[in-house]
Amino acid sequence: MRKLFVTSILVLTFCATMFAQTNKISPCPTIDVSSAPYITDVGDPITFVASLNNATEKLDLKYIWTVSGGEIIEGQGNLIVKVKQKVEDFGQTLTATFEIIGLPKGCANTASASAPLILERKG
Repeated sequence: MRKLFVTSILVLTFCATMFAQTNKISPCPTIDVSSAPYITDVGDPITFVASLNNATEKLDLKYIWTVSGGEIIEGQGNLIVKVKQKVEDFGQTLTATFEIIGLPKGCANTASASAPLILERKG
């Protein structure tokens, strides 16, 4: 009977430890970047939006956007940025990468989204 009692206590302790470990809140945020699926005309701006979960509420963060195939015209340093296609990049895919400075060590700190550019100019 004593052996059964000790075994039961060990099993309950193990289960409680496993439950506590699986319910820890990660210090790392989930980062997502989204945009419209395409640009409607050469020179039209497109908006990219970064979203983070609540794991960043108490952190002092800095946001940096970089783009290929276009140029940032508004919003650098914010969660929302507007990008305009450069004439010399006409026909290429526009990609915006969002980087976060100030996350805990070991956290992923970048996310990207792309929008294909149109292949013909209007008029």
